[in-house]
Amino acid sequence: MHITAPYLHDGRVAVGKDALQISENDYQIVNPNQLGLAGTSLNNIVPDAGKSLHALIDRNLRNQVIAANRANSDLVLSNADGSGHNYWVDQQAGFTIQDQNNLIEYLLSLDDNPGNGL
Repeated sequence: MHITAPYLHDGRVAVGKDALQISENDYQIVNPNQLGLAGTSLNNIVPDAGKSLHALIDRNLRNQVIAANRANSDLVLSNADGSGHNYWVDQQAGFTIQDQNNLIEYLLSLDDNPGNGL
């Protein structure tokens, strides 16, 4: 079992590195063409682990990713829209953007092989 990225087995909630602008208090979608499988893997764009995690834990952003995936008929046929796994760490659940950033920073710091490299 891997404890590091990628966090979803098939990348349904993928977000490209240029899709979001994230600060301590807010995030903005600045390039909606890099949301979901439709905007990343299907266009040979490597998903960004941190920004994909934002989409994994924030229901508003996840809805945008799902919409991008559902706009692609092939993804609809394969049932790869990004829905499911509803464990939210967002404002509706009582968390701030800084809380999200802290959680994501922690998750990205985990190491599958902590004893290697000593």
